[in-house]
Amino acid sequence: MINETMLESGWSLFIASDVTALRASERGLRPARDIALKSAQTGPLTGVSNRRQVMNQMELVISQGETVSACACLLNIDHFKSVNDQFGHQVGDTVLTSFARTIQRSIRVRDSFGRVGGEEFLLILTDLTADMAAPRIASILNAVRIITLPGMPPDFRVTCSGGLTQIRPVDTLAEVFGRCDAALYSAKHSGRDQIVADQG
Repeated sequence: MINETMLESGWSLFIASDVTALRASERGLRPARDIALKSAQTGPLTGVSNRRQVMNQMELVISQGETVSACACLLNIDHFKSVNDQFGHQVGDTVLTSFARTIQRSIRVRDSFGRVGGEEFLLILTDLTADMAAPRIASILNAVRIITLPGMPPDFRVTCSGGLTQIRPVDTLAEVFGRCDAALYSAKHSGRDQIVADQG
């Protein structure tokens, strides 16, 4: 690092400092900072965005108003409690991680996906209306249905239900989440393993 100073005599004084060790120290801090940032934004089990991060993404989409068309879908793994009760929490954790990886492989880079609690996940699809998103989500449900877990009975299946809604420019975070939740409730009470779109 070089600092230059003009002396009264008209001569220039250059002071050079060796900052090699400092730069090496900064390079060492950068990976640690990246790890800390990732830990703050993702869940340790599933590796997908945590509740805070995915909700922040939804708030960002809402704040863009009419410039972005987007929808949200709340997904819930069907009968997850019985999986834990019958096979144990380790199998339950495997179901959660397999489910999260399956969804992540099935969505686009510009979409957002995260775990909002327990066996519930939130998917935000940008540049799509709810009508356009429905077939995409149906294909995601198909991908979930073919999840296989080693050591599980051959008839063991993972399915999920979902509540889909359009994100409107005037929405609040609570309104979008509330409509998703109500649609999810309808999907679960109509037989599960399906997506119900909010009609409001």
